[in-house]
Amino acid sequence: MFRRTPLRDLLKLRGVWLVLIISLIFVFYLLIDVLNLRYGRLPALDRDLSGVINPESFPRTKVIKKINSIQSFRFLDEYKTLHDSMTNFKHERPRYFVYASGAGLGNIELGLLSSYLIAILTDRAIINAESLTSGILDTPFENGVWNEWEGKTDPRFTKLSSKKYSMSNGECFGDNIGFGHKLAEQDLDEVFREDVIYFASNCPLFRWISRNPRYTPKLKKWGFIPSDATNTPEFGFFTASSVASLLFNLKPTVQTTVDDWMNDFRKGRPNSLFISAQIRLGRVKGGGDVGIEDIYISPNDIPSFWNCVEALSHGRPFTLFLAVDNDWVVGDAQDRFGKNNVVYIPGAIAHIQNLNAESQELTKVILDHWIQGEADELIITAGSTFGSMAAIRGGKLPFYITKNKNCTLASMELGPYHDINAITW
Repeated sequence: MFRRTPLRDLLKLRGVWLVLIISLIFVFYLLIDVLNLRYGRLPALDRDLSGVINPESFPRTKVIKKINSIQSFRFLDEYKTLHDSMTNFKHERPRYFVYASGAGLGNIELGLLSSYLIAILTDRAIINAESLTSGILDTPFENGVWNEWEGKTDPRFTKLSSKKYSMSNGECFGDNIGFGHKLAEQDLDEVFREDVIYFASNCPLFRWISRNPRYTPKLKKWGFIPSDATNTPEFGFFTASSVASLLFNLKPTVQTTVDDWMNDFRKGRPNSLFISAQIRLGRVKGGGDVGIEDIYISPNDIPSFWNCVEALSHGRPFTLFLAVDNDWVVGDAQDRFGKNNVVYIPGAIAHIQNLNAESQELTKVILDHWIQGEADELIITAGSTFGSMAAIRGGKLPFYITKNKNCTLASMELGPYHDINAITW
C-alpha cells in the first residue's frame, strides 16, 4: 500500500519547484544582460528615451571587425610584389595611380581609399602624393610616397601617357548620372585608359565600384566583403572599412602616441562603456564664440548629442570622448555628465589644411581622429567626413542627429552626410 502524501507536503514540494523555476528564469535574463554588455548589443530602450533614438537603429551590433583573414593578407603580399616591380621598372607594362588631392583629413582619406581600390583592381602601383598624410600614414608599399620615389623623374615614367581627374561633389554624385554612379557598371580599365592617372578628387568612388558585378567577386575573394553578403548597398561600407583597416596604418611614432593614450585610458576605466562624440560647430571667432560662417550645427543642437549619449549608455557606466572644434562644448559636456566622465585631447583646435607635419596641433588632430574609431559607440556630426572616416576605419556605423532631434544610425549606403534629415541640411 502506498501512503498518500499530505497536501501540505505537496504544496511545499511544488513551492520548491516554483522557486527553482523562477531562479532559472532570473539567471537566464541575467546571462542575456551580461552577453549584451560583453558584445555591445544594447537592450531595448526605456520608454522615456523612445523619442531620442530612432527605434529602427536597434538592435545595434558592430558591423565589421578589423580585417585579419588569410585571403586578405595573401592578396596584399601579391599586390606588394606587383607594386614593387612597377615602381622599380621591372614590370613589362608599368601603370600608376597617383593620388594628389587635399582638403580636410576625412576628405583626403575618402579620396585615398578610392585610389587604393582602383589601383588594386586595375593592377597599378599606388603612389600617395598628398604630402601631409604621407607623413602620417605608414605605407605598406615600397616607393609608395611621391616625394620619396626617385622614379617620378625617370623617363620611363615621365614619357608614359597620363591624365588628371578632378571633380566636384556634384560631378561625383549627380543623381544617377554622376561619375561615381557610372562606375557601378563600367570597366575601370576602359574608364582609366592612360598609363598614369593623377587623381585629384575626394569622391568616395568605392561605394559604386564595390557593387560593380565585375569586381564584387574579387572583393569577396579577398575578404573585403563578407562572402555571404547579398545587399549591394552595404558593399561600399564593407569594402571601405576593410581597405582602411588593411592599408591605413599610422607611422610607428604616431601609433605609439595613440597606443599610450588608449592604454592609460583603459587602465583607469576598465569596465566603462567608451562613447565618442565628434561635434563640429564650424568656424569660431575670438573668445570662443561661435562664428557665422561654415556652421555645421548650432549650440542649440548640443543637448540632442548629450541625449544620444545617455540613450546609448542605457544606464551603464560610460566615458565620453570628445573630438570638438570649440572649447565651450567640453565645458557643457562636463556640466552634464561630470568632469570625471568626459575626456578629450587638450591643445589648440586647428584644421589640418592649416598645419604642417611638425606642428603640435597636428598631433591633436590625429589623436582625435584615431581615438574616435576605437570607441564602442560613435556619434558624429553629419556632414563632416572627419567623423565618418573614423567610423569607417573602426568598422562601426556611427549615430548622428537629425533635424527632428532623433539619434539615428547612419546608412551603410551613403552615410550620414547625405541624409536629408541631418541637421546640417
